[in-house]
Amino acid sequence: MPVLNISWWNAGNFYHFLPEKSDLPRTRWPKSKEVYEEQLQFVDAAFSELTTAVGKPDIAFFCEMTSESLTHLRDKSFPNYRIISLDVLKGAPTLQIGILFDESKGNVKFVEGEPIVVSGTPKGTRAMAVVDAICENFTIRFIACHWTSRFDEAASHRTRFRIADHLSKYIYQFLNDDRESRHCVVLGDLNEEPFDENMAVLYAHRHRARSKSKVHRADDSVERAHMYNTSWRLMGEKIPHSATKSDAKFYDCAGTFYWESERTWHNFDQIIVSGGLLQDSVPFLDENDVHVISTAKFLADGIPLKFKSDKGICSGLSDHLPLVAKIHI
Repeated sequence: MPVLNISWWNAGNFYHFLPEKSDLPRTRWPKSKEVYEEQLQFVDAAFSELTTAVGKPDIAFFCEMTSESLTHLRDKSFPNYRIISLDVLKGAPTLQIGILFDESKGNVKFVEGEPIVVSGTPKGTRAMAVVDAICENFTIRFIACHWTSRFDEAASHRTRFRIADHLSKYIYQFLNDDRESRHCVVLGDLNEEPFDENMAVLYAHRHRARSKSKVHRADDSVERAHMYNTSWRLMGEKIPHSATKSDAKFYDCAGTFYWESERTWHNFDQIIVSGGLLQDSVPFLDENDVHVISTAKFLADGIPLKFKSDKGICSGLSDHLPLVAKIHI
């Protein structure tokens, strides 16, 4: 049965090298071309390890990457893949969502959609990227998100509320178009835990039955689509305390994001699917193959840490771990 391999990863400040940016005070841009190339090598090695563990993604979603750094990663790790990047402002590169996909995959056609821009949000609020996987009898719409971070708790919460509310109605309208069989996958760094209030605004549930049940007239009246959040099952420690390393495919972790200054784990990176992908016939999500990737190259001292260069010694990669999933098509 054909399978669509999917990955999501927040690459963590993956800027390319620009000489005019390297000497700015407190800059997050690489200090030298050599440092950038070292970071690129680290990312390439990590994705080689991911491919060995779970297979090469047919479509890979990223955030916190410039278009140029995404292009360099494509050339090194994903030759012949196509690129979609929301880093589109000429002369002013920023960290945005990027997508790499294998256009040679014969039974699916990938088509870029119009990015989702939420009105009434502060300047700098990131758009959400849209790409359709079009198969013979159905379409799966992927929506890649990097919601506003928690730099200002109250204000950022309101922004994420607006995004969640807008996205919920967007998904409802997409799924209820009667022209074809449609499904939806939301994935990204939402800067929300699965149990947080704004995930309820998105109607992203922890129980499958609600997302699979027949749409009620009350749902139609407010344009809401119930979704299943696979990340509920990924919360907490992944490996039993009594297990040995030989028992596990991955190293232990307790989330997808490690907040180093707070010394806390969080499940901010999530994969959420519409109920049609939870059926017994294609297309369907195989939950046995939804994983947080915690292999050695993504970890430093057992936790994900940001890439840094100190006195010529590079270490770390990102404070986020990737998510992977498989959809049978």
